[in-house]
Amino acid sequence: MADFGITSDGSRTFFLNGELDMATVPIMDLAIVDAVARGGPISMDLTEITFLDSTGLGAILKAAKDRQRVVRGNAG
Repeated sequence: MADFGITSDGSRTFFLNGELDMATVPIMDLAIVDAVARGGPISMDLTEITFLDSTGLGAILKAAKDRQRVVRGNAG
């Protein structure tokens, strides 16, 4: 498995490190699911990401889209 980690500074800021790809996206999704479900702003610090493939980028964009849907009241 690829080297990946995610930590949080509270419930809204996430620090990602290592490789975000098809193998590690589920780890990120699990770590941010509550923050995305609550809506409102979240931050992802990607400065320590060493590799990002299209699956990883897609997961980040999906999280942003899902967060916007919750904020607008269209969850589900």
